[in-house]
Amino acid sequence: MPRYDFECSGCDVIFEEKVSLAELDKAVECPLCQSMNTKKTIGIPMIFKKKNSQSSNGISQNATRRRHRSGCPCC
Repeated sequence: MPRYDFECSGCDVIFEEKVSLAELDKAVECPLCQSMNTKKTIGIPMIFKKKNSQSSNGISQNATRRRHRSGCPCC
């Protein structure tokens, strides 16, 4: 299943999520703030299968991998 980058308007993070082509138009929940106010960013989807590991809170590390926008004051 392809992976896409999504941007959350609620907390301004970009995260990666596996989404089927049939569900690409549906809202995706932000794993950080649980907002449904997200949008797919422009980019090439990753279709390579990676080993899915779980973090201590039970959320997939691939699903919560995120980065701040360039120019973020905390980075």
